[in-house]
Amino acid sequence: PNDGIYFLLFVDLQGNFIARERFNGTEGLNTRTIYVGLLEQDEVYLMLYNGNDNKLHEVKLKLN
Repeated sequence: PNDGIYFLLFVDLQGNFIARERFNGTEGLNTRTIYVGLLEQDEVYLMLYNGNDNKLHEVKLKLN
């Protein structure tokens, strides 16, 4: 991504909000560590939004 503010959102398969993390992205490769041990769900959606609330990417994660 370009330099700027971004958000990672976790949403369950029914569309319920689980968690959100705000971070400052820099141009190039950005990495984040995600701890999922406390999540009760087996599958969640991970969504990346920019500071303008535009969804940039969405993936379905299987946690088991």
